[in-house]
Amino acid sequence: MHIINRSKSAFASVNVVTLLAIVIAAFGAMAWLEQASAWPQPVGPFAYVNGGDSLSVIDTGTNKVVAKIELGCLPANSQVSPDGKTVYAICQKSGSKENIAAIDTRTNAVAARVQVAGIPNSIVISPDGKSVYVAYKKNEYGPLQDNIAVIDAATNRVTGSILGRNVVAGQDGKRIYVGSADSLQVIDTATGKTVTTIPLGGAPDRLAVTPDQKRAVVVRNLGPYSDLVIVDLNLNVAAAAVDLSNFTQTYDLAINPDGQRVYVTGCVAGIDICEIGVIDLKINTLIAFVGLPRNVAQMTVTPDGKYVYVTGFYATAWGEAQGFISILDTRTNLITAGKAVPAVPGYAAATPDSKQIYVPLFPAFATDSSKMWVFNSSNNTVAATLVNLAGNVAIVPAPPGLPFTDYRMSHLEFTYGAKPNEDAFSFYSSTTLNNASNGIRPDLEGLRLDFGGFVATVASGKFKKQSDGSFVYNDRINGVLYNAYIKPAGVSSYVVHLLQSGLKLPPLANPVQVQQTIGDDSGVHAVQAIIRPPLMSVSR
Repeated sequence: MHIINRSKSAFASVNVVTLLAIVIAAFGAMAWLEQASAWPQPVGPFAYVNGGDSLSVIDTGTNKVVAKIELGCLPANSQVSPDGKTVYAICQKSGSKENIAAIDTRTNAVAARVQVAGIPNSIVISPDGKSVYVAYKKNEYGPLQDNIAVIDAATNRVTGSILGRNVVAGQDGKRIYVGSADSLQVIDTATGKTVTTIPLGGAPDRLAVTPDQKRAVVVRNLGPYSDLVIVDLNLNVAAAAVDLSNFTQTYDLAINPDGQRVYVTGCVAGIDICEIGVIDLKINTLIAFVGLPRNVAQMTVTPDGKYVYVTGFYATAWGEAQGFISILDTRTNLITAGKAVPAVPGYAAATPDSKQIYVPLFPAFATDSSKMWVFNSSNNTVAATLVNLAGNVAIVPAPPGLPFTDYRMSHLEFTYGAKPNEDAFSFYSSTTLNNASNGIRPDLEGLRLDFGGFVATVASGKFKKQSDGSFVYNDRINGVLYNAYIKPAGVSSYVVHLLQSGLKLPPLANPVQVQQTIGDDSGVHAVQAIIRPPLMSVSR
């Protein structure tokens, strides 16, 4: 629900630019204290859960179902775009050739249906949100994944196809990495052309790329065993190989968000020994094997990099399904918590702040009901159980870089003026850096705020460092007034303010998802903003 004040406000009653100039001069640093008394209502992020022929929408702030999106088909492998505006799901209606649904999260309705020429298996969305990659097999009896369709997210049309088994998108959106029969293709997303092909000497079963895009890691199938190939993406060569001969079958591959550790799950067939292999990318060496229950299925690394949630199941001697959830502490490489459950757990999904982890539990027997466990990462215990909900869980991904450990907005207001270039916005936040952060330098790194597609920036070199450790920027550029500051508020904590006036805002609607980035540090949060429409109808 929008929070819109349609009465005559201070912003609307006088010229916006004049009023904001007065506010800046009169209050300056005191503005933070004034705004902190009225925090905008946090919303979400939302989790989208497959179930039946619909998607259930959960507000992760309250863990309540707030909407149900009827699709008319059985959804699978849902993924959320980085701006949170679109959910893409494998979803084929009976009698229809269209097998990908694009759901508009602002209306909770299907915005488009797309036909991929085969049977879709998985979806990857580029970090810039411009492209969607769908791996598919040509027919029911073909290879698991032998083609990748490229969908333009702006038009929801298939623009090309790539021969390959799996795909990973680079964080900058400029490159994608495709595993084919025995090589790794590096493809320029702007042209769709292969930049280079890197021989691997074996089939790439699993593929991942470090956040800095300097290395790719590939689990290579060598017949009776596997290994991990580390590819130098600057030199475009396979630089090292790590022996994984403990595994006759690998299940999953993940990279810690700091790009320093790789996790591989696998088992030895026939004797039910399953483990997590931990590889240190600084020395390209396997440093630990961590024991697990049998039949490891999948794993999820929390965005803060502290934990790996591993889920799977196996059949007991009595033929009953026994599921398990094992939680690896990445700081000690030890299982810090675990839980057995008479059900089949699916992939875990974490909120961008890593505070909640959702694990779907599929019924082991027809008489059982599905449910969802919600873990609290502060103590890795089940904090909530959502009944009659189990399916692939999609949550808006954490932004690139190290996530803030605390990120809240104390004020967010958008005001539309009587004329298009008389709009303004005011933003205040409280931010605490991740323990792994090396600090921020706004004077060198700048500030970027993305309000669900509308981007406001203070470029590097604009902020000036003050004697009290704060960073300040005031200027007018092309008629747009800028007032910004970033001030220390404790150990690794800051208050951030940006006000702009004299600009043209696009149409915005609640909830507004805000991504704040300073260098390599970032956070995403959705709130009910104050949105003030113009007092009179104007042509925009």
